[in-house]
Amino acid sequence: MSKKKQLQVLLIPALTALYHRPAFAAFDQGAGAGAGSAKPKETPSDLFTGTNAVFQTIANILIFLTGAIAVIMLIYGGLRYVTSGGNASSTKAAKDTILYGIIGLVVAILAFAIVNFVVSSLKP
Repeated sequence: MSKKKQLQVLLIPALTALYHRPAFAAFDQGAGAGAGSAKPKETPSDLFTGTNAVFQTIANILIFLTGAIAVIMLIYGGLRYVTSGGNASSTKAAKDTILYGIIGLVVAILAFAIVNFVVSSLKP
C-alpha cells in the first residue's frame, strides 16, 4: 500500500470523528430559539472550561489519536514477534516495538489525566 493510501486510511476516520464530535454541537445552540436570540458572549476562560472548551476538545482529540496509534503499534509489534521465526534481531525489534507501544499508551493516559486535572482546576 502506498504512503498516500496509508495516510488516507488513517486520516479519513480521524477527520470524520473530529467532525462529528458532540463537543462541536455547542456551536449550533440557539439556532431554533428564534431570530432575535443572541448567543452569550464568550470569555477567554471559555477556551478551557466554557461550553465550547476549545483547549480541552483539541487536547482530547490529540490524546485519543496518540492512544490509538499506541494500540496499533502494540498489535503490530505482536504480529512482528509472532512472525519473527526465532530470528534474534527480528525478535528484539518486535520487543522494542511492543515496549514503545506500552510507553506511548502510558504517556497518553497520563496526558489525559493531566489535561482533565488542569481543566477542572480552572473551572470557577
